[in-house]
Amino acid sequence: MKFRYEDTTITVNMPDRETLLAEIRGRLRAGRGFALATINLDHLVKLRSDAAFRRAYAAHDLIVADGNPIVWLSRAAGHPVTLVPGSDLVLPMAALAADEGAPIALLGSTAEVLDAAAARLAVLHPGLQVVARIAPPMGFDPSGPQAAALLEELGATGARITFLALGAPKQEMLAARGRELLPAMGFLSVARASISSPGRRHGRRRWCGGWRWNGCGAPPRPRGGWGRAMRNARRSCRGNTWPHGASAARAERARRSFPRRSPRATHPRPARQNHSTSSATNAPADRNTASCSGSHTWWRRAIHTTAG
Repeated sequence: MKFRYEDTTITVNMPDRETLLAEIRGRLRAGRGFALATINLDHLVKLRSDAAFRRAYAAHDLIVADGNPIVWLSRAAGHPVTLVPGSDLVLPMAALAADEGAPIALLGSTAEVLDAAAARLAVLHPGLQVVARIAPPMGFDPSGPQAAALLEELGATGARITFLALGAPKQEMLAARGRELLPAMGFLSVARASISSPGRRHGRRRWCGGWRWNGCGAPPRPRGGWGRAMRNARRSCRGNTWPHGASAARAERARRSFPRRSPRATHPRPARQNHSTSSATNAPADRNTASCSGSHTWWRRAIHTTAG
């Protein structure tokens, strides 16, 4: 699965988690490093307008699909991959590091969060060595001299794998730079929330993936909306990977397999009643037919739609 831009081609080269973990295990045993990125729709939007981000992404050895829009596009392109969220890689990678005797480092967030994360990982995976916990200051620049000093400090710790939780595009740019300066070290870019509470599942919209979902708001909306972002993503992966001719039927089948939101219920809106009446009288008989007015209607419907 490839995404083509005017000067760069980004390849999703790890089709599933098992293949990814086997590749990383082999690299650790051979003394080779790696840089792992988890691409999602938000990254595709940023890649389209940020040349430095594209160069950093192209320098990564391993890329997985962190978000169902990437999975859907891969099906339509005829090169299907499975969903591998970065937040779900923290514990398997920690287990692999403990099994191989590879020390790890945590970089990002705050000192308090990193200390708590290291303690929890040590409980979940006895024998795991967390040899460094580094919290860069506010305004950290991954392309500046401060980043070079930080990578030098990181290399002196003896860590074999570094978990980066700086947010995109900082963590990918630092990983690409670290890949050059520390060729024997592995860099894994993950969500900041997954470092703050490893081992706990974070709420997320099933069909979207790649963003925290706190139930009180929406994922970050790119300029032009998600529909425009998906159209731009499709253009990026068109090239020689998008099926034409005889493969069009396969693309159509993949498109029809995309999850769709069920139509909105046609039940009449409950009549408005006086506030002086009891709450029991005001409560709708069926919560699924209740009015969902307000700015968060979309996620209430999403809960009902994806419950099965």
